[in-house]
Amino acid sequence: MNQELNKISTQLSKTLKLVDEKFIKNNKLEWRQIKRTPQFLKQKINYAGNSYTSDEEFNTLEAHFKIQELGLHSLQDELKSFASAAIETLRGSEHVAQGFQNLADPYSNFKNSTNTIDEAYDAWTRGSKYKHLISSINFANKLNLFMSMEFKKLEEVGNISKQVSKKIATRLVFLLDYDKLYNEYETLCERQERNELSLKQSNGIYSLKRKLEDSKIKYDSINGILKACLPKFLHYVKQIINAFYIKYTLLNYEFYSVIVAKLTKVQPVEESATIISSFKQKNDPLFNDIEQLSIIAFNRPIDYAKPIFEANLGFCYALYDFHGVEPGDLSFKKGNRIKILERTGDWWQGEIKGKQGLFPSNYVKLE
Repeated sequence: MNQELNKISTQLSKTLKLVDEKFIKNNKLEWRQIKRTPQFLKQKINYAGNSYTSDEEFNTLEAHFKIQELGLHSLQDELKSFASAAIETLRGSEHVAQGFQNLADPYSNFKNSTNTIDEAYDAWTRGSKYKHLISSINFANKLNLFMSMEFKKLEEVGNISKQVSKKIATRLVFLLDYDKLYNEYETLCERQERNELSLKQSNGIYSLKRKLEDSKIKYDSINGILKACLPKFLHYVKQIINAFYIKYTLLNYEFYSVIVAKLTKVQPVEESATIISSFKQKNDPLFNDIEQLSIIAFNRPIDYAKPIFEANLGFCYALYDFHGVEPGDLSFKKGNRIKILERTGDWWQGEIKGKQGLFPSNYVKLE
């Protein structure tokens, strides 16, 4: 773009230097020369294969068409990836289940205790059940049907889009031909006005004018057709893509719903709060025993303040230092004994040395 501006600037400078010679004759301005200045500048600018004749309405439609065409290709690639990934997910799950079965085979374990064999057998049974449930999912037929019907429609739309792209390319060719002939015609007319043409060249102007008119008819025809048809085409393709997105989303939902329904037969899906509660109930006694080991607790500073027996929610010990960030946070040191005033969510309300505030529950251990 900078080069084009430099060319324009240079050409204007040259033109201004020659204004006395070309535009002013006998103290009169040559308006015919001035009115041809835009065409003269156009001829001097190289647009690298593009036309300087601009149609803003068509340019806007072409920009929307290119964006839609890219979105269509992206949607096709996404569906192909999903189709292959869905099948590979099921196959990979079967291989994983087979691997766990081999690891948990009770008869390949060197430990022959009853408890070990029973635990291994339970794990092997769950793996076997999981494998059979995953292998029973027959989603390939539904996926193939979707690809053969809905994806085929997308391909047809893509083929039509390619034809539209060819028409747009043809329009550009006609436009470049028209610009070229127009420049040649304007140049000859300018030279004719200065009596610089031979008789043969003067006669060639009429032939060139007919070619210019034919070229303009071709360009105007295809340009008008595209401007009339592109808005409808863009609207119809948008409707097709929106309908396809709905069907594609339902296909995703159905695929994962089938997997979840099968997996719940192996292991019921529990809420995270239930899982955390059962984990704490099972492991808290072990953690308490570990905390009492002298190798861990020998340097832990404990707050030996008098116990407050009137508390309803009990007390907890700080496992780490906590420095409050927001107003209302309760700061404490590792080993401090904190009175619990309220236990809701991840942040509890407590009191230490007469000061109340909020603190994270994962920084403390119940007494």
